[in-house]
Amino acid sequence: MDSKVSTGSKWQAKTNFPTADFWLTNKGSLDTLGTPLKTFEPYYIGILCPQFIVPDYGFYLFVYLRSQGIWKQLAVGTTAYKSLRIREVRRVLADLSLWVELSVWFKTEGQQDKDETGLSPQEYR
Repeated sequence: MDSKVSTGSKWQAKTNFPTADFWLTNKGSLDTLGTPLKTFEPYYIGILCPQFIVPDYGFYLFVYLRSQGIWKQLAVGTTAYKSLRIREVRRVLADLSLWVELSVWFKTEGQQDKDETGLSPQEYR
């Protein structure tokens, strides 16, 4: 893998981000925290998908992450009113980027791992 990744191949997250593909609620109850929205508000966390991710797919990926409770685990606050820190969102995005880079690498580089039978280790199963 190339250690120099262009900004177009990484997820971006920041507040007051009107050019984002979609936004996440970053304050509220545990039930609403991290809800992806298609409407801009300057206090929401804006998410810009990498060039190779269709924004609608990215949106529904975040719907899935929310349904799995990822934002509930990362919420901070001692009352019923919780917050989602942007650094936690960026950490999740970094993990997503790494996962995507590895899956692309395995699809390209992993094809060279075939032996004399023409099968890769995954195809032996």
